[in-house]
Formats: sequence, C-alpha cells, structure tokens
Amino acid sequence: MKRIGILVVLAATLLVGVRTATAQTGQPLILVMQADGAIAPAMQTYIERGVRTAEQRGAEALVIQLSTPGGDLLSLNNIIQTIRASSVPVVVYVAPNGAMAASAGALLT
Repeated sequence: MKRIGILVVLAATLLVGVRTATAQTGQPLILVMQADGAIAPAMQTYIERGVRTAEQRGAEALVIQLSTPGGDLLSLNNIIQTIRASSVPVVVYVAPNGAMAASAGALLT
C-alpha cells in the first residue's frame, strides 16, 4: 500500500512539473531533478548534489529526468557509483518527448 502511495505521488509530481512534491504532513517526499546535456563532470556534480539533498531531506525517492547524447565514461561510472551507494531509491527516466539517452546515457538509465 505504501508503494502505491509513492507511485501516486510520483505520478502527480511528474504531471504538474513540481521539483519537490509533498502531500499532507507525514506523506512521502519525492525529489525530481532534470539532467539535460552531455554526461560530464558538471552533470556528475549535479547528480551527486541531488542524491545528497535527497538523503539529507529524508526523501522516499529521487527522480532524475534525463536527456543526454551520452558522454564521459569516467563521469558515468562515478554517477553510477553514487546512485548505487544512495540510501534513497533513484529512478531515472528519459523525458520530455523527443529526449534521448544515447551511448553512456543508456547505461545510466
């Protein structure tokens, strides 16, 4: 039942384009971030900061909306390590319409 609640909050967050979603007090917190561009050290730093923020705020999940042509494999490996080490579940999806996750982006997704 808790998972259904999380999915409902996640869907509502994505539909209204809100960066941080909280329902009533005591409801799950889901953070949403947008990663657009080449996978490079700047994106690595951005995602690492997002994961830290999600952990510090006690989020139930971190959603990364990704659109990338690919990029640097070292940055990709570091991002994957950050996601694997996260205490907060991380969801990566490709959006908006016309977006792609090519090359290293496919591995990240």
